[in-house]
Parts: sequence; structure tokens; C-alpha cells
Amino acid sequence: PETVAQASGAASKALALLAHDSVEKSPIIVQVDAEKCDGCGRCAEECIFDAITIDKIQNIAVIDEMKCKGCAYCIPECPHGAIEQKNLSDLQIYNMINAILTKDKKTETFEPKIICFLSEIGPYQAADLAGTGRMEYRPNAFIIKVLSISMLNENHILYALKHGADGVLISGSHPGESPYPGACLKAKERIDLIKSKVKNAGLDPNRIRLEWYAGRQAKGLATYVDNFVEYLKMTGPADSANWRSLN
Repeated sequence: PETVAQASGAASKALALLAHDSVEKSPIIVQVDAEKCDGCGRCAEECIFDAITIDKIQNIAVIDEMKCKGCAYCIPECPHGAIEQKNLSDLQIYNMINAILTKDKKTETFEPKIICFLSEIGPYQAADLAGTGRMEYRPNAFIIKVLSISMLNENHILYALKHGADGVLISGSHPGESPYPGACLKAKERIDLIKSKVKNAGLDPNRIRLEWYAGRQAKGLATYVDNFVEYLKMTGPADSANWRSLN
């Protein structure tokens, strides 16, 4: 059964760690902007790894670099925008979106543009496998790799649709296989709220998709992208002006 396989995988990872005298820690973690942080504690409340404490004297969030896994779920939860992920700031994400949407050539027939936020573990591996395996799928998908989709907030997703994207695909590892299972499920709650807001504004929530893929599911990802392209061709271009009116 899948649950047995997942448990075995977790046990294997634990044994692998115990077999070493030291543990390598990924340098990709979040950082706090001291000028923006007021020590409100929201990030500490939301961190599922208990990696954040509040320095009551300086009124600032403090990241425990050994506990922090880099899932970045705390980033969208900060009401002041005081937390960013090292090596991938909000500005970098917006610049990548702009570069993708401005370089696309005009065609006589409508060709949808889909911004795909793919988690490094799982979906991005599947996309890479699809490429190396020469699987045929539409070239309408433009990939932005993120460490975890839990770092994404409403602004990232809507920015793409406000600036020329016709659809947005957010894809993470299956929660049972992700290194950040709790963060993935919380990210789903956040995206569901965004889609509800979009629907209430009279816009099409189906232009925003959330899917889970393992690295081995290259064919499934390619097929899903093809189907998403067909849906967008049927519904037509997204009206950027209408999306920009959404606050």
C-alpha cells in the first residue's frame, strides 16, 4: 500500500541521517528584514517546524537556521512583507514573470500563455523528465521553479494574470511525499481562498489550477498542461484589464 511505502521511505531517510556523523543543511532558508518586522508573531504562530521565535527586546522575528526547512510558508503570512526566501525574492519572481510574458511572440491565432509555478521536488523533476524523455506537449507552459509552492501568495498568482498570462498552474509534490506536507496543505487552503475571491469578482477561477505531481509523473504533467491549454483556447484570452481591477 502507498502508506506503507511512504512509511518505509521516511524510515530510510531517518536511517540515512543516523549513519552520518554530521548533517548537511541546505542554505536556502528565509530571512527577516529588520526594518519591516515589528515582532507581531504571526510568522511564529504559523511555522509548522517551530523555527521562528520573537525577540521581545528588539521586537523582531528570529529564524533558527537549523530548524528552518525553507518551506517558506511564513512568507505570505507576514502582514508587513518582512520575510523573504534567500535566493528567490518577490522582485525576482515578478521579474521572471515579466521576462516570460514580454518575450513571447505574437501569433495569428490565440496561443494561451501559462505561468507554471513548480516545486523543485516533484513537479519540476517531472517537467525535466518530460523534456529529457522528449515527450510532446504544448510549448505554452512557462516554468518558474520554487523550492515550495507554500511560498506563493495572492500577489504572485494575480500578478501573472494582470500582466498577460492566460492561466496559472501551481504544482507541488503529493503531500504524502513532500518534505513539507503540512505546508502543502496550508498552501492549498490559501489558493482555495484566492480562487473564491476571483469567482466572487466575476472572473474565471479555473484559470488558476493547483495540482500535485511526483517526479515520476512526467506524462501526467504533460497531459494536464495540454488539457489546460485546450481549456484556455476554448475560453479565450484573459482580459488583463479585468484582472487588474481585482484588489
